[in-house]
Amino acid sequence: MQSASVFPWLKEQGFHITMYTVPNGYVVLRQDPHVDRFIIQDVDAIPNEQLGDFWKYTSTKYDKFINFSESVERTLLAQPGNTNHGWSYEMRHKYLNHNYLEFMHDIAGVPYEPKVKFYPSKEERGWALMEYARIGRPAILWCLGGSAVHKHWPHLDEAVASITRAEINVVTVGDEMCQKQEEGLDDPRLFKRSWVWPIRQSMAFAQVCDLVIGPETGMLNAVSFESVPKIVTLSHSSEENLTRDWVNCTSLIPHETSCYPCHRMHFGFEFCHEGYKDGQVAGALCQVNIGVQQMLDAVSYWINKRMEQAA
Repeated sequence: MQSASVFPWLKEQGFHITMYTVPNGYVVLRQDPHVDRFIIQDVDAIPNEQLGDFWKYTSTKYDKFINFSESVERTLLAQPGNTNHGWSYEMRHKYLNHNYLEFMHDIAGVPYEPKVKFYPSKEERGWALMEYARIGRPAILWCLGGSAVHKHWPHLDEAVASITRAEINVVTVGDEMCQKQEEGLDDPRLFKRSWVWPIRQSMAFAQVCDLVIGPETGMLNAVSFESVPKIVTLSHSSEENLTRDWVNCTSLIPHETSCYPCHRMHFGFEFCHEGYKDGQVAGALCQVNIGVQQMLDAVSYWINKRMEQAA
């Protein structure tokens, strides 16, 4: 979704755009009218040690070759084994605290005016509007998890209980792991759709609902510059990194968390501080320290504003 921001600029320059992507990337970009051709490769189809040769060969086929590999991960989000991962917190924050999207625009050599956009089909848009009408307003779309352990907010049950008591509908979405988070949640105003709605349906619904909530994920990036309000629970990224320029966005930042923002990729808790709830590990410290009241205050603000606009 972030790479899609540069497509309109390239089309304005007259380029025919060929997008090399993995299957999941194609799924979310396949309706983008700015892409003329997709070349889909499986994840790890090119061994890491051969990527240099692959890029060199591929670049000879085109007038302009833009390589977003490692433009965010490894470069601005340090990965274990890389030199910058071992830097002090102060060093990481000084040199990695730059806006991801702006950096990608710089790589592409286009002006920084974000144009991130998910394009649902006519049928997907119609389905989303009908589903929204069926569920009833106000309706919140809540993406429950991201790609790693630090992208899980552990106070979901308390927050959802308070929100539904206020007669607000909540639709939860995500992958198979998110489906497990839904277990134990039971309320007539809660609609569990994790591992039920495919990603394109969830993204289409996100464009028409009243509020989108989630961690640093593709789902939130898909609506980053849409008018629909959004609440993001930040983890390894700062506002400067991710949400600085997003439209109608509240970024929730952990209180009293000295390691935030760590600017690091995490694949477990080896380098990520654990946070406790009721005496047990509940997730990453940065997520545990984003309190329920922070979330409820943000939800109240946006839902009230949304209902006032509709009145």
